[in-house]
Amino acid sequence: MDNIPSVKIGIVAVSRDCFPASLAVNRRKALMRAYADNYDIADVYECPVCIVESEIHMIQALEDIKKAGCNALCVYLCLFG
Repeated sequence: MDNIPSVKIGIVAVSRDCFPASLAVNRRKALMRAYADNYDIADVYECPVCIVESEIHMIQALEDIKKAGCNALCVYLCLFG
């Protein structure tokens, strides 16, 4: 279909003090590998910033995603609620 908009998703893994940042990063990478097995990986951007309860890191992640040309955002919360 010609009328489907192009979407580039930025994925950010979120960590908190009670959840190791390295575990969030590893799970984000596993999510990216699983996506690459089924879809076009060019449509997804893996943000290297891992938010650790800081507004500064959140702003850095959003700026990084914007620079990558993403027009959608997925915040991966890992396993905490």
